[in-house]
Amino acid sequence: MDHILERIEVFYEIYLDEYLDEQERNNHSNLSDNPVYRDLKVIIASMNPLREYLGLSRLKLNQEVKSGLERRVELKCISRK
Repeated sequence: MDHILERIEVFYEIYLDEYLDEQERNNHSNLSDNPVYRDLKVIIASMNPLREYLGLSRLKLNQEVKSGLERRVELKCISRK
């Protein structure tokens, strides 16, 4: 099962990047206002049963977005130094 999760994670990372790019450009007030929201939500919903089966924690969209945006801020600060 882990090979299936690995294949899906590739798309998850792509959609998360697209979501974060859109969020940085337009700063949507609600997560669901972002046009990539539905795609990312579906990917996470398909990954979570596999993650549970493999003993991994479930992904939560709001936590993934928050940590993704924080990582981007940190990377920008590091690159400015």
